[in-house]
Amino acid sequence: MFGCFGAYQHDWATHWRSTAVYSHLEVDEGDAVFEGASPVPVYRRGNYFAVNLMYHMNLCGPNPAPNKDNTEHAIFAGIEYLYGQRESMKGAWGNDQRVMLMVTATK
Repeated sequence: MFGCFGAYQHDWATHWRSTAVYSHLEVDEGDAVFEGASPVPVYRRGNYFAVNLMYHMNLCGPNPAPNKDNTEHAIFAGIEYLYGQRESMKGAWGNDQRVMLMVTATK
C-alpha cells in the first residue's frame, strides 16, 4: 500500500486565505480493501485534489483580524472546488467533482 498527502496554505491578505490539497492512495491486490463481506477486492487507487478560498473575521474586540489564540465570536465563509478519481481492482474507474459553499460562526 502506498499513500501520500500534501497541502499548502497561503494567506492572501489579513482576512483571506487559500489551501490546496492533493492526496494519492494505491493498494496492492494483497492489501486490498474489501467492500462489506464481498471476497472481491474493490479499491485499487485514487486521487483527490481540492482548492479553496476562505474568509475569516473576528466579530468582537478591537481587532477584527483573525487571531489564532482566540477563535470565539468569529465568522468563516468560503468556497471550495474538489476533484477525485477512483479505480477498482477490476479496472472500472470514475471521477467526480463538486463545488461547496460554507458559512459558519463560532459562539
